[in-house]
Amino acid sequence: MRTWDAYSQEKCDLCGEKASAACSKCRSCRYCSPACQRRHWATDHKHRCRLAGSLLTARRQLQRGDFAFSLQTAEEAMKAHAGAIKAEADKEYAFDADMVRALARGLSLATVCVAEALASDQELAKHKFCRACFAAVATLLDVAAALREERCPPQLWKPVQAIAEGQEGHLSGGGDPVLSAWMMYDSYAKGLADRPSAYEHNLPRMRIAALLALKDAAAAAVAMLQGDSSFADISAAGAVDAILDTQHLKACRDDIAPLREFYPQGLAGEEEDDTIEPWHKF
Repeated sequence: MRTWDAYSQEKCDLCGEKASAACSKCRSCRYCSPACQRRHWATDHKHRCRLAGSLLTARRQLQRGDFAFSLQTAEEAMKAHAGAIKAEADKEYAFDADMVRALARGLSLATVCVAEALASDQELAKHKFCRACFAAVATLLDVAAALREERCPPQLWKPVQAIAEGQEGHLSGGGDPVLSAWMMYDSYAKGLADRPSAYEHNLPRMRIAALLALKDAAAAAVAMLQGDSSFADISAAGAVDAILDTQHLKACRDDIAPLREFYPQGLAGEEEDDTIEPWHKF
């Protein structure tokens, strides 16, 4: 399965022309000329270089068919990018908005890689699938909560707000809705990792909610990547529709029935299409 054509080793990450060289540090980004490499380094890659190797490893594992390893590596890359962003968010005066935007794009690429690994591994246990989906959206929410609206890139803040608003009425009141949504998803992810047997009876319903959570995370990633001008990031965003169109990542009206109680106003697009893509409530 090769839907992530942006990362063909024959193309320049910045402009998409035929590449002839790679970054000497991470060996992940490839370029057609020294001019493209210098430009990309100055505007973006200098902030992402030290974390880019893990994404390259995840892609290579995926190409070899090592889906479980690819998923684990991509999730570790998400955590590493999130940790770097949160470290920058803690700075009061030396905060670097350009660095945060670059790292958020790296985080978004890792999210796309998680989605592609899930799309490729049709045999993944249901509780592991749910955990990965909830963990992906929780990581994005965690980053946004740490940055807060004034420091969060607007391309990321808007979809994250939509995710939080989709949980209205199902979260503890009185607190930051983004932080509250993160706590909810994080608790599901940790619970499914630590004690999956406790959720066994509820896994059919949770899997549908996890599919919708994956769509939420992917939508946030696409919004962030489309705000960039590099060929690699924009092309990775363009691969998301094909990834989510994988048969076992689709949710139809019959599948969504167990969640119908959470949609008192009905499901968006229910009459037009079998595929349901609302901001969910679970």
